[in-house]
Amino acid sequence: MSQQQSLKTFNGIPDTRDNTVKKSNCSGFTLIEILIASSLSLILVIGILRLYLSFVNSYNMQDVITEMNQNASYTCKRLSDEIMQAGAYLPDSGYTIITVNSSSNNDITIRANPFAAFQVFVIDTFTAEKMPVDNGVLFRGIKDLLKLDTNGTLSEYSINTAYNVAPFEEGVNTDSVPNEIYLTAPSSFVHGDILFASREYRYYKNGTTLCLNTDDNILAENIDSLSVTFYDTAKAVTTSWTSMRYASIYVRSRAGVADLKYTHPTVGDHYRRYVQTMDVLIRKNSTF
Repeated sequence: MSQQQSLKTFNGIPDTRDNTVKKSNCSGFTLIEILIASSLSLILVIGILRLYLSFVNSYNMQDVITEMNQNASYTCKRLSDEIMQAGAYLPDSGYTIITVNSSSNNDITIRANPFAAFQVFVIDTFTAEKMPVDNGVLFRGIKDLLKLDTNGTLSEYSINTAYNVAPFEEGVNTDSVPNEIYLTAPSSFVHGDILFASREYRYYKNGTTLCLNTDDNILAENIDSLSVTFYDTAKAVTTSWTSMRYASIYVRSRAGVADLKYTHPTVGDHYRRYVQTMDVLIRKNSTF
């Protein structure tokens, strides 16, 4: 047996292995291919990031616009409601209902009877501080009173809201029949006198906030500009209550946060603004 034949057998078992060495077909990515794939991936990521940032900016801008709109709309609505009801359920003349407290028209005081509380005296009532009324509930939270006597004369009184001795609450006792009001000074009333509840509401701008009566009572924030202008029947500007017929309300709200990519065309800062106006008829001084 030749040497070649002996290599093909081992212990009598044929050797079927192919002795020819085969070349490997395995291959990987080249450096250029990796760089191209990385570049395309980076471009895709940047595109998605820009789209996301655009969406976030759009959402934030819509939120800013909504907030400005709400602040301006609420301010106009609140002032218009008060101006339209100014002097309601109060005597027709003899005192001022609306007072303009500033030259900028951003500080006004409005007098009204919010709960239509009044007392008509059918018998003479001589009292010290305690005065009987039919419905004391309507006088709760009220401090000032107006008395209109049979001669048409107006007098002012005050409820002692600090008087809280049971069963009084803010100077009003609703447990008795009739109810009682505790006044700050002894008073007397005769048949035909009418007592009205009166309350003053001062609306004013403090910095960029709209306040009611005190700086702590904030109604709206980021109010950039506020003006309430009153006109008479000839459409001339007036500050006298007796000649006021309608009011023009101007409110400009401002974004709470500056946008460095935006510059206001007239103010020159980076705050966006929203303007709302409203004309209001003063019902007390108008005839229909």
